[in-house]
Amino acid sequence: MSEREMVVRHKGETYDVVLEIEVQWVDDSFDHDWGGRRQTEECGHWEIDWEETNIISCTNSAGEEVEICDNSELVDAVEEAARDIDFSDWE
Repeated sequence: MSEREMVVRHKGETYDVVLEIEVQWVDDSFDHDWGGRRQTEECGHWEIDWEETNIISCTNSAGEEVEICDNSELVDAVEEAARDIDFSDWE
């Protein structure tokens, strides 16, 4: 697991969010014909495992802690913003 900080904008408000992230490798490999030979193109990407990821804290622009679990729209905004995290160097 790794902690990541990010800024989330939702309904005109800005939140500082800290996530404890767990990722999983998603295999996007596929088979194709290349010059008459069947080959496998091996590729994939890292993706957040939301069942194992925790929102550690969420603070609004006034510095107040926000109980994020009470606001499903805010949770959705956090998940949407987390899609922009670059996992290319994830190990």
